[in-house]
Amino acid sequence: MLIVDLTAVHRRNRLEWANAHIRWRLALWRGALFTDESRFSLYRADGRQRVWRRVGERFADVNVVDRVAHGGGGVMDALDRRIRQRVPVPANIPQLRTAIEEEWTNIPQATINNLINSMRRRCVALREANGGHTRY
Repeated sequence: MLIVDLTAVHRRNRLEWANAHIRWRLALWRGALFTDESRFSLYRADGRQRVWRRVGERFADVNVVDRVAHGGGGVMDALDRRIRQRVPVPANIPQLRTAIEEEWTNIPQATINNLINSMRRRCVALREANGGHTRY
């Protein structure tokens, strides 16, 4: 996963959010609506990024981006893995939609509970990172 540096505004907003939610009790988190924007496609990219550069620009600062390793343990990552493991893999948009809906309902409640139970730790980590990147 490639992570872009957070701007000062991003950091401030993330820190404000963490401070506003750090004292939430578990019952509040259980009633929260979590949303995410994820893209699913029929054909997976090979993961390579292709860049056109001029001769001599290969290692110019503007072309070098640090990578930050993350766990890849989010619900949407798990959902994508489950869809890719299906036999046969969805071959068209209606099949992909059906696969997403079926696999979504198969996510174990324990997985959801673990994520909800981690919310205070996530807020603490954001506060400790001053709104910056965390292991979450």
